[in-house]
Amino acid sequence: MPGLAVSPNPGTGSFAFSVFLPIGCDVRLGVYDLSGRLVSTVSEISLLAGSHAFAWDASVPAGVYAVRLDAGGKTVSRLMTVCE
Repeated sequence: MPGLAVSPNPGTGSFAFSVFLPIGCDVRLGVYDLSGRLVSTVSEISLLAGSHAFAWDASVPAGVYAVRLDAGGKTVSRLMTVCE
């Protein structure tokens, strides 16, 4: 199962997404509002197994968002709070 962590959480400005992949696969990492609308595609790439880091600048209104990782046929999500 792929892993996903968000930091800081809650936070302002920039966020870091840490991804762990048990196998190499195509990855889609996105940020969604709570109605399920895609707000930002962070990355769509093919990656090797292991740990990977992504940076994201939160140019969105303050609120709660879902960070979703689709990798190797699995989906993992985490809630993230963007503060003013």
